[in-house]
Amino acid sequence: MDVRQIVESLVVSAVRRKQGDWGAAEAIPVSVEIPRQESYGDFSTNAAMQIATRLGRKPREIAAELIEALREEDREGRISSLSVAGPGFITIRLSEEEWRETLATALDLGPRFGASGAGEGHAAHLARGGGS
Repeated sequence: MDVRQIVESLVVSAVRRKQGDWGAAEAIPVSVEIPRQESYGDFSTNAAMQIATRLGRKPREIAAELIEALREEDREGRISSLSVAGPGFITIRLSEEEWRETLATALDLGPRFGASGAGEGHAAHLARGGGS
């Protein structure tokens, strides 16, 4: 599992942890992005804004609850800091140890780092653009 997948997993687990409290029965889609500006953290999520819309609540309040749940989910100390930015984005900074482990894995795997077996053994159809 790569770092982004780990962060997504933590965010999804935090949302699930809070769903019962919020009375939200259906699955809530969550996305984790890499911010364009480094000052916005290593990763960010707009999950609080998506959830607030469904619940009719303020996104920053939902973000604060999600941050609390994220801290509880992060039993291995992968996250160094969490904060609310703007209208309700959650910014996520990973610990130096997490980045060291990722770098060590990348060095160990060399060119295989980040490779995926997705689609392996399946043919791909490529079509040229333009007319038929």
